[in-house]
Amino acid sequence: MNKPKIFLGIILFTILVLLSETLYLTRNKLVFYSYTLNIAKTLNSLDNTKTAFYLATLGKYKLPDNPKYKINVENDFKSLPKKLGLPVLLYYFALSAYNDNMPNMFSDLLNISIMIDPDFSFWRVELANYYILIGNMSLAKNTLEDCIKFDAPRKHCQDYMNNNYLNKEPQAVGFLKESVKAIYELYPNL
Repeated sequence: MNKPKIFLGIILFTILVLLSETLYLTRNKLVFYSYTLNIAKTLNSLDNTKTAFYLATLGKYKLPDNPKYKINVENDFKSLPKKLGLPVLLYYFALSAYNDNMPNMFSDLLNISIMIDPDFSFWRVELANYYILIGNMSLAKNTLEDCIKFDAPRKHCQDYMNNNYLNKEPQAVGFLKESVKAIYELYPNL
């Protein structure tokens, strides 16, 4: 075999492998999220965070070209432990989106956090709390009832349902922020 044919063969093989991996990732979101999680855990600067943010939202969102939002995200990102899970990164991005009057982005990012980490109650409680704040009791109830189906988050969600949902007493958005940060500082491999 001559060198051009070997080189062409290697290029074709590489293209086939890349296409195969791309198809696999698009069909299997959990694998995609695990890859994205590994990328996010290695990031420690806002510039690189843009890539993780875009990947984690399946290309639905780029970091908005809003200077205030970027400053909020940068400050939050710098305050997080170096090793962090993608769901907590998205949670912080969601809180910044809410504070910068982007409610759809806020709820979308929390829903992605729930998809990635369904056993962590904080994302669902925060989302249910938001729904109560905007007066959508039906979505709040659905979010909490879905949470109660899982063993790990059941108690936290049930407590929130009994104390806040039933009494229609929501907290301020972001009321779990410090608790989430403390948990990830204690258990960085979550």
